[in-house]
Amino acid sequence: MHVDASSHTERDAPTPDEYPVSAFVCDVVVVDCTDPAA
Repeated sequence: MHVDASSHTERDAPTPDEYPVSAFVCDVVVVDCTDPAA
């Protein structure tokens, strides 16, 4: 069950390394969501 929990947590909340800073900021504060990567 420990492995399952770890997998679920990682899937539910991807690491910031995988999530681009621009996308993160845009997702948190929708101010200028005009990013080419978005």
